[in-house]
Amino acid sequence: MMISGLVLTLDSQPSGAVDTIRSRPHLTLGEQNGRLLSIAIEANTPAESEELHNWLIDVPGVENVEVVFVHRDDAEDGHVSD
Repeated sequence: MMISGLVLTLDSQPSGAVDTIRSRPHLTLGEQNGRLLSIAIEANTPAESEELHNWLIDVPGVENVEVVFVHRDDAEDGHVSD
């Protein structure tokens, strides 16, 4: 499982972007501060996380997507780090 923290910069008139993002599974919305919106992605694989990230970039009303944190639980995948 991967958990990523992102900060989205919305357009000055995001025209429904927040509702579009809220409707997508595996995304949890945090607080919105002006044009900035924090979200968390819960993904089972790196590919799923990347697909969600790319989808966010293409949402009308989203100007920028910044990844600020990524945690991968390798123990769930059967890998244990030293």
